[in-house]
Amino acid sequence: MNARHATALALFLPVLALGAASCGGSGGPGTKTSAAQERAAERHWRTGLIHWHRSTQNALDGISILFATQASLDGIRKTDSASSSSLRGFEGTLIHCSRMIRALGPVPPVFAAAGRYALKACRTLEDGEHAVEGVVGNLRHGGGYDTLNPLSDAGDLLSTGQSELTTAMHALSAAITT
Repeated sequence: MNARHATALALFLPVLALGAASCGGSGGPGTKTSAAQERAAERHWRTGLIHWHRSTQNALDGISILFATQASLDGIRKTDSASSSSLRGFEGTLIHCSRMIRALGPVPPVFAAAGRYALKACRTLEDGEHAVEGVVGNLRHGGGYDTLNPLSDAGDLLSTGQSELTTAMHALSAAITT
């Protein structure tokens, strides 16, 4: 198991455990969910989405910092550097974004809009992560970069994904206050 997968797994397992813990028993097809069960599922999903937001935002901030200085860009060129190790962790968070959302379980109806926005953000962020891989590959093969925008098109995708991430959290907040 490489470091990227280990880091992603370390971030993913707590979310998966929360999802499994909230599933409860299996009722028959005619069994209705009690109000307490619905509130518990909503609380689990809300807490999970907030955790998802924090870890995803942390990954975006980390990538931004790594691509902000000449020294860290030089570090990214070397696969065994601290910068590359950090980058692998941040990339792992982004590449498993949708999986983290789905691991929360079914989206409670009150959070339907937040769930849609979160998955849309994930698709964009996952595309952005693939573009980051391309930038890193170019750096490691001796390629240059735009000094004003070293992430180039990857930066546009990550920025759009960050905006969608914020929209998901606004939708979550709106659902909580209604």
